[in-house]
Amino acid sequence: KQVEQRLEQSDLDWTIVGPGALTDGPYTGVYRVGRQGIPKGGRKIASADVADLMLKEVSNTQDIHEKLVIVY
Repeated sequence: KQVEQRLEQSDLDWTIVGPGALTDGPYTGVYRVGRQGIPKGGRKIASADVADLMLKEVSNTQDIHEKLVIVY
């Protein structure tokens, strides 16, 4: 929480990606992203799909200063 608070109070452009329970499952490219907490019914996500979202967020200016939660 301290790291999040410091990030939020900084002048940096940031996006926080919080995954559900990580699995070693295969990449699917199909997942749900919540901006107001965990999407209903979602619990798990493969680390490969988390990586996919994080790479997309590098160039996505729409989610700056957002906390995202990724699940299936």
